[in-house]
Amino acid sequence: MTRIPRPATAGGQFETEAEARAAVAHVYQAADATTRRGVMTGQNHEMLCEAIDAAEVTMGAYDHRIITWLAESEPQACAVIAGLITRAHQAGGRPVSTPAPAALAPADALLVIQSLDMAGDWRRYLCEVCESCPGGSCPVCRKGLAAAEAYDALRERMVANGRPPSVPEQPKPDERQEQ
Repeated sequence: MTRIPRPATAGGQFETEAEARAAVAHVYQAADATTRRGVMTGQNHEMLCEAIDAAEVTMGAYDHRIITWLAESEPQACAVIAGLITRAHQAGGRPVSTPAPAALAPADALLVIQSLDMAGDWRRYLCEVCESCPGGSCPVCRKGLAAAEAYDALRERMVANGRPPSVPEQPKPDERQEQ
């Protein structure tokens, strides 16, 4: 899959659908150049996620689910949404993120550690069954695998930084698959 650049007019605004469509002509060209399914959706997803990442916005699971759903729209519609996100960020001048939580109770820490394990495994699984690429090579899978590594690293930091006594030692993702 060809990596798509952000539309040249992403920071501006579109006056017509033709302008928006011209900004994403490369998405249509990439889809026309292959018989593989999901090329447009993958590139739309990347376009939206890049705008969100550039705006330093933290997404929740449901947020990402909606972005994935929006990525199934026409590329020009995704370009408009990406442009709105970009311009809103530029106008606001500060990142939008979730504040850091207070110290976790032992039971909450256990839940977070287990959730990180499950989230990492889920991201890896999605890349294993991705129809868009072999071996996690598409941009969406590369980002998913990077997220899985980040989950693993956070889990390790939580365990290393004085895990609560009630938190059992968890096997690494590779060890869980062998059991």
